[in-house]
Amino acid sequence: MMNLTTTQNMDPAYQDWGKAYDELCTLITTKVPAVKHVDLYYGQEQAIDQDGNWIPFQSPAVFIEFNAAEVDDIGDDSQQILMDITVFLSMETLQDSNHGSKGKRRAMLFVDLMRELHVALHNAQGDHFSPLSRVALRR
Repeated sequence: MMNLTTTQNMDPAYQDWGKAYDELCTLITTKVPAVKHVDLYYGQEQAIDQDGNWIPFQSPAVFIEFNAAEVDDIGDDSQQILMDITVFLSMETLQDSNHGSKGKRRAMLFVDLMRELHVALHNAQGDHFSPLSRVALRR
């Protein structure tokens, strides 16, 4: 999981997070072609259907979550929002990553893909989001 933040822009049209999501999807699928599925995050990696089966999505997958990190009222019924965008990478490795394991190279492809995502997203900007900057990296 990688957290990114955007710089502030007071233009409400600029902060259209539906359009920002579309731009991020295009950016990710263009710059990281190994990613097979991009979606808004709602806990897909833990979701099961009514029959107890995991809800399918192609892997590797990227899930995007938007959260307001800071909201300031700036008058005239307007707000300035600093967004926290969390990017989740889901990838089935089916291999051990412990040092010396025969499957370590395949398992470490996850790390390589995280690096590719970082390169694609760091300082990227679009018509509806300002330059992104990584602020955290978590499990």
